[in-house]
Amino acid sequence: MSSYKISGPSSIICDNGQWNDPPKCLQPCTVTMEEMEQRGIQFKYGPPRKVYIKHEDRILFICRYGKSPADYTFIEYCNDGRMSIPSCS
Repeated sequence: MSSYKISGPSSIICDNGQWNDPPKCLQPCTVTMEEMEQRGIQFKYGPPRKVYIKHEDRILFICRYGKSPADYTFIEYCNDGRMSIPSCS
């Protein structure tokens, strides 16, 4: 199963020598254990390893034991391969 999502039509058509708008593959976001360790966070749910989050999906982070939130948002959304990653200190 692919972590990419399709945006637009699932097929393209040639009409009078011109292609209609082709679909776009929207990239997943990735979060690694190293990134989470550096930021003092972990996943609230799910495996503690590298994860691929599909476009428009969300993931919930929490602070690791003994750490305090440095950011206010811990529910993050993936937008075509880009996502903010919170931190705790």
